Amino acid sequence: MCILSLQDPVLFSGSLRRNLDPFNRHSDEELWNGLEVAHLKNFVSGLEEGLLHPVSEGGENLRYYPFVLEGLICRLSIKQRLS
Repeated sequence: MCILSLQDPVLFSGSLRRNLDPFNRHSDEELWNGLEVAHLKNFVSGLEEGLLHPVSEGGENLRYYPFVLEGLICRLSIKQRLS
């Protein structure tokens, strides 16, 4: 279970990679490891463009995958608290 912070995380237009690591501080391997921990590795690796999959503003193009969006937002929330 993920406990979200009071801040509402936002997905920005760009790639999944950019949303997970906006300051480009982590290697692809680290991001894949994080996705594996968040149980999202299979989903993201199944996307044609993987980490480079485009995300529309607010994650609108992921709205059909609520569990994915929830997991990604949870991961982003944890990342924000640790930064």
